[in-house]
Amino acid sequence: MRMAHSRLIPSVFERTNPKHGTPGPAILLSVGLMLFGTAVLSFGHITGSDMYDLFGSLSVFGFLTAYSLVAIALPFARRARGHHSLLIPAASVLTVAVMVLIALYDLRSTSDATHARIPYIYLVYLAAGIGWSLVRRRNVQTDN
Repeated sequence: MRMAHSRLIPSVFERTNPKHGTPGPAILLSVGLMLFGTAVLSFGHITGSDMYDLFGSLSVFGFLTAYSLVAIALPFARRARGHHSLLIPAASVLTVAVMVLIALYDLRSTSDATHARIPYIYLVYLAAGIGWSLVRRRNVQTDN
């Protein structure tokens, strides 16, 4: 729904139910994408527990990215509010370093070829998302 508000996907996905406020089209899109991914893996003879493991491992990189970006933004946000402290940038640098170390450890500790591919799958996924965002942003700017 938020992506539709930002014009990254069609505006139909920002519609909500007038009575309950639930974003029905966005929920259907999410469910459809999850069902499609699960079905593809299932037809590839991947078990449910393996899917859970693989998707969980993939999501770890998303959390590491989100935490790192928040840690990077924090000193700038604090400074913009007039709060000056050397502790905040130091904590941010330490946090990002820990996130990088966790990612490196995860890369080095993969036990099989499937798990070894997960960071690269995540990078492709991330690049595709950034690319899509840039294309949509350019299209939205030319429409205005």
